[in-house]
Amino acid sequence: MADLEKKAKEAFIDDHFELAVDLYTQAIALNPTNPDLFADRAQANIKLNNFTEAVADASRAIALDASLAKAYLRKGIACMKLEEYETAKAALEAGASLAPGESRFTNLIKECDECIAEETGESKNHAAVAPVNTVSIKDVEPEDTSSQAPMVIPSKPKYRHEFYQKPEEVVVSIFAKGVQASWITVDFGEQILSVRIEVPGEDGYHFQPRLFGKIIPDKCKYDILSTKVEFRLAKAEPGLHWASLEYNKETAVVRRIPVSSEIVQKPTYSSSKPKRVDWDKLEAQVKKEEKEEKLDGDAALNKFFREIYQDADEDTRRAMKKSFVESNGTVLSTNWKEVGTKKVEGSPPDGMEMRKWESFEAPKSPKPKKTRKLSSSALPLAPCFFSRFREIHRLNPNKMQFFGGSDISPSPPAPTASGNNAHMMYVFNRNGVCLLYREWNRPLHTLNAQQDHKLMFGLLFSLKSLTAKMDPTSMDKGNLGVPQLPGQGCSFHSFRTNTYKLSFMETPSGIKIILITHPKTGDLRESLKYIYNLYVEYVVKNPIYTPGAPIRCELFNTSLDQYVRSIS
Repeated sequence: MADLEKKAKEAFIDDHFELAVDLYTQAIALNPTNPDLFADRAQANIKLNNFTEAVADASRAIALDASLAKAYLRKGIACMKLEEYETAKAALEAGASLAPGESRFTNLIKECDECIAEETGESKNHAAVAPVNTVSIKDVEPEDTSSQAPMVIPSKPKYRHEFYQKPEEVVVSIFAKGVQASWITVDFGEQILSVRIEVPGEDGYHFQPRLFGKIIPDKCKYDILSTKVEFRLAKAEPGLHWASLEYNKETAVVRRIPVSSEIVQKPTYSSSKPKRVDWDKLEAQVKKEEKEEKLDGDAALNKFFREIYQDADEDTRRAMKKSFVESNGTVLSTNWKEVGTKKVEGSPPDGMEMRKWESFEAPKSPKPKKTRKLSSSALPLAPCFFSRFREIHRLNPNKMQFFGGSDISPSPPAPTASGNNAHMMYVFNRNGVCLLYREWNRPLHTLNAQQDHKLMFGLLFSLKSLTAKMDPTSMDKGNLGVPQLPGQGCSFHSFRTNTYKLSFMETPSGIKIILITHPKTGDLRESLKYIYNLYVEYVVKNPIYTPGAPIRCELFNTSLDQYVRSIS
C-alpha cells in the first residue's frame, strides 16, 4: 500500500493527475480507513476539476480524522469552486482552528466573506427594486456571471430521483433498492446535497446538485427504505416555492423574490378535455431510452444476446429454442443441422451435475458424467444467468465458430518454439469499449470486429458473474463490478480449452486485459501485470493520449510485440 501511495504522489508531482487518482483508488481499496489517502485524492480531483468528487473525498477524510487540517482546506477550495461559500467558509474556519499559522486559511476565508457579501448585496438590491408577484425574469437586470466558475456537468445518473415540496421542506427520493447504511455517505451543505452510494461490486453513484434554494443543514435528515432513500431538506426560507430541485441561472432572480405567506394560490384542476399525444414521437423516445439504458447483472447479459440475435433466420431461431428447452437451459445452439435431428443433452457448469427429479424421494446415485467439449455452436450456459432467455434473438450460425474444437478448428500441436504462443489480446475499459485489439497468430476469422469484441466481453462478463455468484466463502463478492486484484477474493484469472488459453486481469480503475495464448502456456498473471505497466508507462502517461480513446501508441505496440514473443 505504501508503494502505491508513493507512486500516486510521484504521478501528482509529474502532473499525471488521472494516474494519481487511479493509484490513490487502488491504495484506498487496500486501506479504506486511511484519511490521508482520501484527502490526497481530493487534491488530485481538484486539479481535474472534479469538484463534487473532491468534496466527497475531503468529507470522508474529515469523518475518519476530524483533526486533519488539509482535508478541511481541500473541502473549502472545492466548495468555493462550486460557489458554496457558506459551506466553504465553515470548513476553512474549522481547518484554521487546527492550523492557526497557516496563511492559506486566512486568505481563503477573506475571499469567502467577500463573495458572501457580494451575494447578499445583490439579493437585497433585487428585493428592494422588484415588486412582489409582478416581476418577470426579463424585467430584472441579470447577474454578472462572467466571474463565476463554470458549473460541472453531471453524467447520466445511475438511479432515478424525484422531489416534491411542502411550505417548510423539500422531500427528495433516490430510487435505489436494498441500500445498506454502510454503503451511503450524505453531506448537507448551505445550498448543496451530497449523496454517495458505494454498493460492493458496482460502480459508485454520486449525486451532488446545487439546490434551488438554501437549506438548514442541522434540520435535514434522511431515511433508508427498502426501495429508495428519502431526504428531507428544511428550507431556510419557509413558504418559498422551488421551481426546480437544482439551481438554474434563468430562475435565479425569481428565487430571490420574497413570497408573502398570506398569498394563497388558487388550486388547479385537471381538465377533462382530451389532449393530443404524438404516439410516434413517444414510441421513438422510449426506444431511444431503452437503447441508451445502461444495465448490469443478468439484464445486461440478456440485452447483449438480444443485440446479436436480432437478425436471426427461422432455422437459427428453431435451433436456439430447441437446444435451450431440451437441455433445461444449459446449452444454446445456433446450428439447426446439428440439433434438428437429435435431442440436445444438458451440459451443466463445472462442478455440478444434472439430475431428473420425479418425486420428493431421495435421488439415486447419478451415473458418472461424461466429459463434453465446448463446440462452436453449443455454448454451455449457467441457468441462473438466462432465466428469461425466451426473449433472446438469434445468432448467425455461420459466424458462431469461436476458438472451439471442431472439424475446422482442431486442437493445435504443441508449440515448436517461443514466439508463436500469443494469439491475440484485448483491452476493454470499464464500459465495455474495446480500446485495443492485437493479434499475432489467429488463422481463423469467423466474426467481424464488432461482433468479436461483443462476444469476448460477454464471455468475460459471464465468467466473472459465475465466479462471483459461486463464491462459497464471502457474500460481499456476490455482486459484480468490483475489480479484484490477483489473490484477492474469488477472482477469475484464466481458463483453458483444447485449442487456446484465456488469461484475464482487471485493474482497480476498470481496465480489463485479456490475453489469448496456446493452451499449453503456463500461469500468465505476472505477464499481464507487466503488460499493464507498459500501458501505464506508454499510454496513461502520454500527454497526447485522451482517456477512453482507442490506443494507437507506437511505443506501446512495439514494446508489447517484443514482450509477447518471450511468452512460453
